[in-house]
Amino acid sequence: MYAYLRGQLVEATPGHATLEINGIGYELPIPVSALAHLPQLGDEVMFYTAWVVREQSHTLYGFLSKEERNLFNALITLSGIGPKTALSLIGHLSLGQVQEAIDLQNATVFARVPGIGKKTAERLLIDLQGKVKLKATSPGSTALHDALQALLQLGYSRDHAEKALKKASSDLADPSDLSKLIAAALKTRV
Repeated sequence: MYAYLRGQLVEATPGHATLEINGIGYELPIPVSALAHLPQLGDEVMFYTAWVVREQSHTLYGFLSKEERNLFNALITLSGIGPKTALSLIGHLSLGQVQEAIDLQNATVFARVPGIGKKTAERLLIDLQGKVKLKATSPGSTALHDALQALLQLGYSRDHAEKALKKASSDLADPSDLSKLIAAALKTRV
């Protein structure tokens, strides 16, 4: 029903974002990983949406990419996987990690996600095999994402953290090494 929402970001917390569109505030549950990729409050942002209708609620979920939304929609059609579990999986694993786990039939990747046990992880591999094809990300992009989150947790502003990581990744021979990337970014003067 709703393909996407574009509006001014007025609030963002881990797991939720609020958009103002023509004077109406839309609160969207989002993957926790999306928080690191959101613009500053007051800036425009676009979320691809999935509308989930349940007996007790109608909820609009927000995602920063179509691939995340499509994975969410595929996950909630599976037996025993609800929106909360699907959102947790997308928030804790990159699309590349999900695709790699499916390709390699590695259930332990899914089992590390809060709310997913060993049996559910094994069933996910079987149910998703052949049904989902995700755009893989390079290892360096995952390290950059994780390094950005680490710097933000240390109190760096988003702008300063992104500039430091950009410089550090260009200086390093292997920017996919997370610990070296964070160490180099901490030493960078931007």
